[in-house]
Amino acid sequence: MLRLSYMRKSSMGLEGQENKCSLEANNSGGVMAVCSGISDAMDILWQHYPANNHIFVFDNAKTHSKRAEDSLLAHRMPKGTSRPDANWGLRVNERDEAGNLVYTHGSKVNKVFKRMGDATFNNKPQPLYFPNNHPTHPGLFKGMAIILEECGYNNVHDLHAQCPEFNQPDFINVDSLLEAHCAEQGFTVIFLPKFHCELNFIEMCWGFAKWLYRELPAVEDIECNMVNSLESIPITSMCQFANHSLRYMDGYRHGLNGKEAAWVMKKYCGHHQIPTDASLEVIQELMQQ
Repeated sequence: MLRLSYMRKSSMGLEGQENKCSLEANNSGGVMAVCSGISDAMDILWQHYPANNHIFVFDNAKTHSKRAEDSLLAHRMPKGTSRPDANWGLRVNERDEAGNLVYTHGSKVNKVFKRMGDATFNNKPQPLYFPNNHPTHPGLFKGMAIILEECGYNNVHDLHAQCPEFNQPDFINVDSLLEAHCAEQGFTVIFLPKFHCELNFIEMCWGFAKWLYRELPAVEDIECNMVNSLESIPITSMCQFANHSLRYMDGYRHGLNGKEAAWVMKKYCGHHQIPTDASLEVIQELMQQ
């Protein structure tokens, strides 16, 4: 049985042998540190379960949902074509060949110019910049108006700079760095919804681990206690937490609100799902009795 869990440090183990993968996310590493640790986890999965389909489930933290620096974003994108002396682009952090941030003489990170990545239209790449050999606008940003014209829109010069028509799928459905990193290895990523702790069984595991941590004797090696707490969560408890979230999801699918779903959880605690004959009207009537 394989289990993966991490907070700042975590471990992965396969039954009967010692295979551990520690993931450490700090302020300097961020999502790249997480991706590096996930790569180790994927190597273990490919080694021991090459024929299986693997899915990673993450909570919706900012680190997990961070996109690439040159990913598509219509925010602050100019409507018209850029001038030669002021080409529009992204100001991103400069990194050296090893991937480390480059700082100025002070403590600030040095910024460099970077072009935004290409869009997609009719399943083909759509460059946002004119080619470098263009006769009048070499290498300049096209502007929102020309980009919309290429997509088949009319009278785009009369539209506002931030118009609803610019909500194209290739701008909205941009994968995060974590999704892209896992997809390259054939792994699927699922993000749990924000602000719904009853649907996030990962948080239930953290709560269980914190309770175990408080029961351990105080030692100088705090990290050792934390790893032991995470590894001590039983697989059966993880499954119970997941089923708890699934029952809430089933309640929401029936049109229940949070209060009604919590009541149903207690009423039908022995069921895997809400009975088919328990309609929304029946549940509301039972709650008033």
